[in-house]
Amino acid sequence: MKQIPFETSLLHQLQAQFPTITDISVNSSGGVQVYLVIAMKPRYEGEARHAILAAMASNLHPKWVIAVDPDIDIRSSAEVEWAQSFRVKPSEDVFVVDRTATAPLDPYTDGAFSSSVGIDATKPFGVEFPDVAEVPGWRDFDLPEIDKR
Repeated sequence: MKQIPFETSLLHQLQAQFPTITDISVNSSGGVQVYLVIAMKPRYEGEARHAILAAMASNLHPKWVIAVDPDIDIRSSAEVEWAQSFRVKPSEDVFVVDRTATAPLDPYTDGAFSSSVGIDATKPFGVEFPDVAEVPGWRDFDLPEIDKR
């Protein structure tokens, strides 16, 4: 019952600073508190990271915050995982913020603190980036078990 008000409240809060955020999902798999996905189209390099940090500083105290482009269905774990698989360079797009406030439901804490993970799974800013990878020459590969009629 708290998922819709949490999402609405946080969406309005973050959109005031980041107007290209189109939607937020506070997933039930994270107890409607510790797992958050943001759909946004960054306006400048690093804006997704700024939005992730702002979400970490919110009263939800999420442990996981993932930013994706609006073409990803944030309520589909398969699509979010796809974005993490193909739009993330871990050394640049994944970061940990230590000693963040913890969600009350999180049993894995050391007192009042935990850590939060931010993942920028948006397309790289300012460069051409394909929606789907195209493998050169794949149409010329002979697959005899497929009828080509």
